[in-house]
Order: sequence, then structure tokens, then C-alpha cells
Amino acid sequence: MIKNLTLAIFIIISNTILAQGWVKTYEDLFNGRSGHSVYQTSDGGYITAGTVNFEDIAQIFILKTDELGNEQWHQTYDDFYNVEHLQITSDGGFIIVGWTLQLGIEGSYDIYILKTDEFGNQQWYQTFSTIGLDWARDVQQTSDGGYIVCGGYSTNFNGHEAWLIKTDSNGNEIWSKTFGGNENDLANSVKQTSDNGFIIAGSTRSFDNIDDSDIWLFKIDENGDELWSKTFGNPETDESALNMQFTSDGGYIIFGEVDSPENEKELLLIKLDSEANEQWTKTYGGTENEEAEQVQQTSDGGYIMIGSTFSFSTNLQFNDNNCYLIKVDEQGNEQWFKTDFFGSKIDKGNSVQQTLDGGFILTGYTDISTSDFNEELFLIKTNDNGDITSTIELAIPSLNKKLIKSVNIQGQEINHQTNSPVFEIYDDGTVSKKIIIE
Repeated sequence: MIKNLTLAIFIIISNTILAQGWVKTYEDLFNGRSGHSVYQTSDGGYITAGTVNFEDIAQIFILKTDELGNEQWHQTYDDFYNVEHLQITSDGGFIIVGWTLQLGIEGSYDIYILKTDEFGNQQWYQTFSTIGLDWARDVQQTSDGGYIVCGGYSTNFNGHEAWLIKTDSNGNEIWSKTFGGNENDLANSVKQTSDNGFIIAGSTRSFDNIDDSDIWLFKIDENGDELWSKTFGNPETDESALNMQFTSDGGYIIFGEVDSPENEKELLLIKLDSEANEQWTKTYGGTENEEAEQVQQTSDGGYIMIGSTFSFSTNLQFNDNNCYLIKVDEQGNEQWFKTDFFGSKIDKGNSVQQTLDGGFILTGYTDISTSDFNEELFLIKTNDNGDITSTIELAIPSLNKKLIKSVNIQGQEINHQTNSPVFEIYDDGTVSKKIIIE
């Protein structure tokens, strides 16, 4: 006689659970340091790079964490003074750009580009210099395996010119070109286009209106020769582009600031089509100054912005800044605004990326540390609404539930199966797991 023994495991869950984000600071590792770039890595963890910000130390770092923000490894690099941007490279390593002290000339800086492997071990670095003040703002790996760097220089410590440097895969210069007129011109963000050329966003005082700065967008070919140039702005105000991204429709989104003598600095978001024609412009902010850092398009077609706000600071007594996140739809209409991640402490947001689960990872610095150094690196993980803690409603099991179907471990519908798991799915949303042993 065959005896059937049925083992049943019923999955009963309460109707409310908490999905938890997290906030991490790294005082023990990175006292006096701030994060400038953050990305999710292929293993679900995160990578961030930043700068030492105390005394006369010239040092930068890379920090790798797991999906919960716990440190897996970190590397520090001496004699580099500032990080402006980090990018994950095609070989799984990292490319970092910034500026460092110019040897033998006090108060002068050189551009550097630093390449590491996937564990942050230095592979090579290169520096680029003029006789004056040099700085880098952005770096991108190019389709030929090399890199494009954008920034600027000043030979008389007064006027500025935009500077683009194209290198090979080892950081050796292929070409170097400057752009602009007789006034201050800055290049802050660069992207390679499908025709192997480059699009650059920044600000200029050399064109249209030398008394006020305008947002400046220009296109160059793969050899660095200028193809076209456009400006966006109002004659009565100062505008600048701090960050630019491609959009899913083939256009561009530009994030920056607008300032006028009568008003405090506001955030500025401009959407352009594929021909760089303006589609819409939006401003955001309150009664005090706002600072723009980075914009990213989100999976729903909208945009997420990060920076610092003085208008909505929780420490109004000292008019201190707080990190903010602003989510807008595809037309730039605000959907939500988040700040106050550290209460009344000073904090500044520098970089944000959407994560695979639809939430966001952000980095910057806070003064929450009780040590002598004010700045402390943070990583914050939020859900898709910018919240660190969220509530999820789940179905309550019903006593009168009805069986909808039974499936095997591959999800295939079955009528009867022995000696293997069977999953019974009910109309109240619950599932039971049974094993019929013969």
C-alpha cells in the first residue's frame, strides 16, 4: 500500500511591512572628506570617490560598498587635491578626473586623470598643465577606449577659457583645444555623440551679453573642431550649466543655476531636442540661494536633481545648506521634494543615481561628525519616492480563499505532482507550498 504524506507550508504575511533604505557615514574611514560621484556597481553595491577636505593634505579616495553601504574596500591616493568626477570604465575599473597642486608654483593647479582597476589599484595617471590655473570638471570614456576631459584654465588668474583634452586609453594626449572668447568661458559637462563628436555644456560671457553669463552649449567633431555653438539666457540674469545628460528621446537635459541682482540664486532645468532647440525651461527654489550639482533621467521619463538648498534649511539660525532631492516629470513639473536627511546639521548633496530597484543612491558630505573635522562622507539609499523608510501594503489571508492554480518550481501549471514542491496560489494573494511524498 502506498501512503501519501503531505507536508504543507503556508506563507502567511501581515498586511504591512517596512521596506528600509539606509543612511551611512564613514567617520572612521574618511574623516574630513566628501563624496563627489556615486554609481551602482554590477554586483548591486556602490562605488563613490571623493576628496580630503582638511588641513593641507592632498589626497583623494575611492570607496566600494555592498548593497547596504557596508565597506568592502577603499583606496586612497596621495598628491591629488580634488575629485570632480568618477566613471566606471568598460573593463570594470574606474577613471577619475580633478586637479592637483602644480609642482613648484604656489596657488596653481594642474588637471589630472587617474585610472584604476576594479579594486581601485592605480594603473596610471597623467597630468595636463598650462602656466596658470587649470581645472577639470568632467571625464567620459570614449568609443575608441580613450577619454575626453573638459574643464578650463586661466593664464592671468582672471579670465577663463574652456579646455577640452582627448586622450588614448593610457591617458596620452591626442589633442588639446581651447574654446571661448575674450571673457570668462567655462566647460562643465561633456558627452560623446553618436557621430563620435562631443557636446559640451557650460557658461560664457564672451557671446551676446558680456555683462552677464549665459548657458553655453557647443558641438565639436572627433578632432576637436567646433561645429556649432548656442547660448541660452536672459540679458538681465546670470545663467550657468553645471551638468548635462542625454535624454531617451535623443535630446538633452541641462541643469544649472540662474542668478539676478534682485533675486537669490535659483535652480534651472532646460530640456532641448536633438537639434538643441529649447523645448521647455523650469526654475525651482525658495527665497534663499540654491546650488545645482547633478541631474539624471529616471526610468519613468522624468528627472531627479541633487544639490544644496539654503531656502529649506533646517538650521535657519546660521543660514546653513542642506542636501535636497527634487523629482520632476518629463515636462519638468515637480512631483516631490526631499531634504532634511540629517536634521539640523549642515549637509551637501553632490551626486545621485537611480538604482536597479527604482530607488536612488546619493552621496555628499555632512557635519554630523563630532571630531575636529567638519565634513564627513555620506551615502544615502532611498526608495522611488526619496524616502528612507516606506510602507508596503500586502494582502491579508482570507478564511474563504479559493484555489486559483497549482504550479511547479518552474512556474508551470500542474494538476498533480508527487515528491516535488507544489505551489498553490489563492485568490486572496497568499501562496502555500506542499510536498506530496509517495
